[in-house]
Amino acid sequence: MNVKSTVLRLSLKKKNKLEKFINPAKRLFYELTRLKLEYHGFWRVSYNKYYSLSVDKIIKGKFDEYKVYRGLFFRYEILDNQPFLVIDPITRVVTKDSLWTIISKLGESKVKEMLEKEERYVVASQVRGKIPTFSVKKAVTLRTDLRAGKDKIISVEEKKYTIKEYYSDYKKLPEIAEIIDDDEPLIEVKGGYWYAPSMAHLVMRTKDLEEDIDEVKEEVYLTPERRFGQTQRFLKVINPLSNPKYPTIPKLEFKETPESFDDSVFEPPDLLFGNDVRNLKIEGFDGYTSFLKGNLKKHGPAKSLPALSANDRIAIVYPREYLTENHVRGFYTDVSRLSKKYFRASLPRWNRVYLWEYTGNDTTEVYENYNKFRDLVRAVICILRYKDDELYFEFKDAFQDKPCQMSTKDLILKKYDLPEGKKHVYFNSVLNLACGLLGKMGARPWLLARKMKGDLYLGIDTKPGKIVTFVLVNANGDYVAEARYPIKKLKVDEEIVRAAIVKLVLSNLKLLPKDREAHIVIHRDGDFYESEKRGVELAKKALKEKSLSLTFTLISIKESIPYRIFYEKNNKKFPCVPGSFVELSDDIGVLASVGWPLIKQGLAQPLLIEIVRNERSEYSLNDALSEIYSLSFLHWEGIVKKLKMPITIEYADEYSVFAERGIDIIGPPL
Repeated sequence: MNVKSTVLRLSLKKKNKLEKFINPAKRLFYELTRLKLEYHGFWRVSYNKYYSLSVDKIIKGKFDEYKVYRGLFFRYEILDNQPFLVIDPITRVVTKDSLWTIISKLGESKVKEMLEKEERYVVASQVRGKIPTFSVKKAVTLRTDLRAGKDKIISVEEKKYTIKEYYSDYKKLPEIAEIIDDDEPLIEVKGGYWYAPSMAHLVMRTKDLEEDIDEVKEEVYLTPERRFGQTQRFLKVINPLSNPKYPTIPKLEFKETPESFDDSVFEPPDLLFGNDVRNLKIEGFDGYTSFLKGNLKKHGPAKSLPALSANDRIAIVYPREYLTENHVRGFYTDVSRLSKKYFRASLPRWNRVYLWEYTGNDTTEVYENYNKFRDLVRAVICILRYKDDELYFEFKDAFQDKPCQMSTKDLILKKYDLPEGKKHVYFNSVLNLACGLLGKMGARPWLLARKMKGDLYLGIDTKPGKIVTFVLVNANGDYVAEARYPIKKLKVDEEIVRAAIVKLVLSNLKLLPKDREAHIVIHRDGDFYESEKRGVELAKKALKEKSLSLTFTLISIKESIPYRIFYEKNNKKFPCVPGSFVELSDDIGVLASVGWPLIKQGLAQPLLIEIVRNERSEYSLNDALSEIYSLSFLHWEGIVKKLKMPITIEYADEYSVFAERGIDIIGPPL
């Protein structure tokens, strides 16, 4: 049977030419859809994401009982003058117990600590008008100094109310006030609002459910068949698109069958290990980790670690409450052995390793030692007490002028906890760490064996209102350099874009061809704004004044989109494989850079890729999709797990985490 790629994109039954009204038409479609969803009781959680008011089901897990809400993420596209509706079902899992019940079980102090130390969200009951609804809010803390029935903290029309009075007296909803206990502390959420814990349920994160039973995970990671069924369910809410508020607008009716395309899959790129070219298609994605390990072991890295001098030292920082020198020595022995075995790199012997211990948050002695021996230290390994340790950024800042690799005491102690048959889990993690450390020190575990069409590739990522980061990569996928600038808003100012491009190009002239016009491909995480496009033009003009002629291709890459790709065969639906892609138009495509069997459950969420400007006619959308796929293989700390984004964007995103804190780390952010 012929296999088809199916994109969950629905076209109108009647064709409409909209070339002159694209933006007004899209605004109208969005407004009509939101009004219709809210008319049917759906509640909004973020931009174009809505959930049904009713609980879809209650499931019993290993640790708790959960409520499951179903909803949709929707988007409109107008391509070739025709409108298309894109729908993706979404799922929200919350605790069946209210936070008030959880407080009664765990105590106020423990729940307060959880809300303050972890990034947790709550689904809280609300009333808009007289209609019950919900809202998702980020919890800030549990205000144990305030009580729901005693402290008047809500001001309305120059009168103050307690949370309980607000619903009973002001909203005239005694049925809600009755469930609120006078002695409940208050949940403070982002934005300066308060809720009674009896009104709120804790949103479960993916990592909270990873260890739970399959029945729970099956509700989160829907099979292609179930996802398609949920898509049809929510299409029947929207279709036909109409609203009494706009009686003069005719009903817009969408087809109920998604569009199908001929099967299109990119092969994995040829990768260079040592002097040998290897391709994953022989082993297949089931053997992704063994492919990388096997070729590193057999051929070595594409670029070896620069030689260390006899005076070079490695410093290891560790918490003495959790680890002894013997633990650390065993760990370093494993790092050194795996570095030699897979990367042919010789790290300093144990007698040339500095051991600096700390206790609690007291790191004074560590920094005294570092200042004394700074010139001898080649790299630093910092062992944290736990995953989200507050010392993470402190250490990154303190050692920012050295390659610095982080680990945790849990990884080191895992070696002694795992049975022999599962020891590979520990050693794979240590190998991943060694790969990151050596990559920062100058080694290149693997590279693209064939040069891409562009000469340089530039990734742009922003932390709106804080920082923009630019990362430069060469035609073989090797990290070259980065630049960062503070920004005051969402869009990057044209002068910043100009300055960054000019600086990075002039600093790397040796990478440009001398016999032809150079081609730079720019990947922007999210929308490419007009000010940023103008910045590229200004950079092009400035470089031309220095006798450098360049052409640019500007590409927008979006990760959070409602597209999905699956295969249909014999009337059955299957998850897509890595490399699956669909060209929606001459300039827009959808690419699944990961998929089955890398993702064992659910369906991969692809990237939406759009060429927003192209000055090279021979550079096509197919080239852009293929190269973005190839660059997703180049994250050198990805031995255990392949990443979704190309390293142009991935590195820029990871750099920005440090850049917004004023930390300028050494080497790629591995």
